[in-house]
Amino acid sequence: MLAEANTIITQNPDTSTPAPLNGASLLESYPKPFNGNQDNTKEFMCSYKRWWHLNDKKAAFSILYKQVALCISYIIGRKVKD
Repeated sequence: MLAEANTIITQNPDTSTPAPLNGASLLESYPKPFNGNQDNTKEFMCSYKRWWHLNDKKAAFSILYKQVALCISYIIGRKVKD
């Protein structure tokens, strides 16, 4: 039986980059947050996927809804609030 890891997404006080606190830190090279500019959509998705592949064995990426929640936490700004 697998135990579900607790993952809390918080805002890093020094930057606008979310910082996962899950007992096993993720590798650096976080994706640049997406601000709703459609010209940057492909760049965001590529950088997010690279980061995901580097960290695919970490608890934050082990459960589908956590993968989605983590990705959504990098979509910020006035254009994407709703």
